[in-house]
Amino acid sequence: MKSPLRRLACLPLLLLPWLALYCWYSAAQTGKSCVAQVEVLDLIDRGAPVHTTGLLTYHFESNDRALLRFAGELKISGKQSEHSYKINRTAEVALAIVGDHVKTTTLGASRSFADDAPDELVYRYAHPSLQSGSYYHARLYRITADLIATGTDLAPRNLCNIAPSS
Repeated sequence: MKSPLRRLACLPLLLLPWLALYCWYSAAQTGKSCVAQVEVLDLIDRGAPVHTTGLLTYHFESNDRALLRFAGELKISGKQSEHSYKINRTAEVALAIVGDHVKTTTLGASRSFADDAPDELVYRYAHPSLQSGSYYHARLYRITADLIATGTDLAPRNLCNIAPSS
């Protein structure tokens, strides 16, 4: 009778290191931010340049959730006129990091009163995850302990500084 009881008593001792590692990983991600300066220059219909600049921030709320925020400006320069839009949007995303890939699904998104940019331009030139229900898949490249490059194969790379949230 002693043998099964000893085995049962050893089970928590075997699981304890894995539980501690899981809790440490969850706590290590919570309260951190990823901050990236974004600049995109592209040509659209009839060669009109679109220039987007802004600050992209992820605030990690838990191990599988983050708050994405983009604040910046989008300019379209035509031959006779220039349109300038303010972008100020926030989205809550569910994320999963698998190896060197990150997959996000946007749970909800909103714009501030100061945002006057057309949705389709924001999704294309600022970030596709600013649209509710969108799915985004990118690769992660660790440059240093606190610097990560991320992006898709067809998109520019964002350099993200990992720091404690302020």
